Amino acid sequence: MLVLIGSICALAIFICVPTLRTGLIASVAGDSLFNLTPRQATGVALFSAIFAVIGGMVSVQKSLLLAGFRSHGALGGSIVTVADLAITATGYAVVYSLVPQLYYAFYRMIIPGLPDQWVVRSWFDVHRVERAILVLHEGRLADLVAGLLFWTLLAMTLWIHAAFWGRNRAS
Repeated sequence: MLVLIGSICALAIFICVPTLRTGLIASVAGDSLFNLTPRQATGVALFSAIFAVIGGMVSVQKSLLLAGFRSHGALGGSIVTVADLAITATGYAVVYSLVPQLYYAFYRMIIPGLPDQWVVRSWFDVHRVERAILVLHEGRLADLVAGLLFWTLLAMTLWIHAAFWGRNRAS
C-alpha cells in the first residue's frame, strides 16, 4: 500500500509541475529508451515498474519486520532505524549494481540478435550507484529513475519507523 501511495504521489507531482515534467523530458531526450519501438519501450517501462514495485514491497516488509523489534527506549529504536537505513542503502546498491544484467536479458528477448554476454563489471559498482544516488543522470533516464527510487525507499523506511515510534510513545 505504501509503495502504491508513493508512486501515486510521485506521478501527481510529475503531472502537476510543468517545469519539472518538461525539464526531465528534455534532460533525457537522448536516452537509449527512445531508440526502441513504442512496443519495446512500453515493455521496458512495464518491466521497470514491476521491478520497482517488487523492490519497494520487499523493502517495506523488511522495515516493518525490523520496526517490530524496536524497544520502547529511544536509543534502541534509533539503533534499529539506523540499521534499517543501512540495510536499505546496501541492498539498493547491490541490486542496482547487478540489475543491468536483468535488463540485458530482457533486451535480448525484445531485440533479436543481441549476443549472449555478461554486462555487469562488478557486483558493487560504486560509481554507478553514486551517480544514481546523487541524481547525476547525465542524460540517462535509468540513473534518474533509480536515484528517485533510492530516496523514495529511504523516505519510506524513515516513515515506517516514525509511525512505530509514535505508536510506541502513545502506548
